Amino acid sequence: MDLLCADAGEPTLELIGEGSGGAYLVYIATAAHEPVAVFKPRDEEPGAPKNPKQHYDAGGPPRKLPPGFLPGEGALKEVLAYVVDCGAGHHGAGVPMTVAATIGSRVGALQRFVPHRCLAWELSPSLFDTESVHRIALLDLRLLNADRHGGNLLVVSAKADPDPDSDPGKSPAAHTDDDCEEYFPEYNADNSSGTEAADGGAVTARYASNVSACSSYRRRFRKQERGKSLALVPVDHGLCVPAYPHVGDCWFEWLFWPQAELPLSAASFEYARRVLLRPGLADECSRAAPGLRDACARSIRVAAALLDAGLRARATLRCIGLVASRVRAAAEPSTLERLCAAAEEGGGGEEDFLARLGRLLAREFACK
Repeated sequence: MDLLCADAGEPTLELIGEGSGGAYLVYIATAAHEPVAVFKPRDEEPGAPKNPKQHYDAGGPPRKLPPGFLPGEGALKEVLAYVVDCGAGHHGAGVPMTVAATIGSRVGALQRFVPHRCLAWELSPSLFDTESVHRIALLDLRLLNADRHGGNLLVVSAKADPDPDSDPGKSPAAHTDDDCEEYFPEYNADNSSGTEAADGGAVTARYASNVSACSSYRRRFRKQERGKSLALVPVDHGLCVPAYPHVGDCWFEWLFWPQAELPLSAASFEYARRVLLRPGLADECSRAAPGLRDACARSIRVAAALLDAGLRARATLRCIGLVASRVRAAAEPSTLERLCAAAEEGGGGEEDFLARLGRLLAREFACK
């Protein structure tokens, strides 16, 4: 990272009080008193031996990480989130630049510091820019994020509507049948009647008419949003990309926000198709994060199947998120976990598993 070039001198680290692992603000002599980055050493992550903030329950052992995560992997996941978000020259959700780095004898993830006004959980979600929320939600789904909450969404400067006097139902434009036909040649608008699609899935009338069904709600929400929407910057991605089969314990705070029921704009739809679902992303992640477990790489492919099926069905982000989470019954497997188990029953290789999973997900979204 250019912020820590040789001319900057030896960086100074200041431990951040919040959070359950070691995270440090990084200062350099040439940047006055403003931090330039955040550094998270691998051996100070939650559950790691040198964590300066070990949390104990009633004198017992340190709290364990959720299933599917290991101490020391968080720094890899931080780098992965940036790699996934900024592919093909795009930078849709706005993950700050993040690289693997060594400071002194400590190895970890170094992320550019982003000045911000406050954290998302300090404000009403109705103030947040819909496009910003949608990009972050898409990224979270692609990464199967198990820890998206208001404390790791930074609120930055306000984004004015491009034309306050324009029709709020048209800005930004929702994706149309033409958008779907560009990305899915086999898609047929007649599927809105529930007929079978070429890949075995069905697009029901409910989902094919999603945009028009939401238009009244979108208009009311846009009217409230005019002139006061705030952009968000996502950080803290150490609990992303769990090891398979632990793919269904995701947590998305945006599930409960009104933006999750609004249809995607054409720009967000393109971000999802061209960036988040670009071919070979799982292999790209493995190269960017040496040591990434094969089980984690499989979860990346499972997440691709989930997002692809949801976009084909024109499902809302809330609908897709509910499939990948246990918010309705924490003790029960999520829908995604059940479908993965069913897809494994057919045997065969990885391509066979993913093909079966795709068909099962398509049927799941068609029945909603």
